[in-house]
Amino acid sequence: MQLIVEYGRRTVTDYESLERVYQDKYEVKEMLDRAMERMREQFKAEGRLEGKREGRLEGLEEGVFKGKAEALIMLLENRFAPLTIEEKERLFQLTHEKLVDLLIKLYTIDNIDVFWREIETH
Repeated sequence: MQLIVEYGRRTVTDYESLERVYQDKYEVKEMLDRAMERMREQFKAEGRLEGKREGRLEGLEEGVFKGKAEALIMLLENRFAPLTIEEKERLFQLTHEKLVDLLIKLYTIDNIDVFWREIETH
C-alpha cells in the first residue's frame, strides 16, 4: 500500500478509510465480481469492434479481388472472344497476385491459348 501512496494520487488516510468501509469480505467479493463483469463487457465490446473492422477489411479485399477478376474477364472478352462460364469461374479461383500478373501480361499475349497456358504454368 505504501507504494500506491508514493506513486498514486491517494493519501494514506484515503486507503485507511477504504479499509474500514470494505471490511466485509462478501462486499469485497461482490465489488470484485462487478468490476470483473464490467471488464468482461468492455473486452467483449472491443472484440466486437475489432471483428467488425476485420470484416470490413476482408470485404474490401474481396471486392478488390472480384473487381480485378471482372476487369480481366472484360478485357479478355473484348480482345479475344466471349468466355465460357467455366473459364470465368477458373479466373475467380486464381490468387490475387496471379490476377494482377495476368492483367499485366495480357497486353503481350497474342491469343487466348497462350493466356490459358500462362495460367497452367503457375
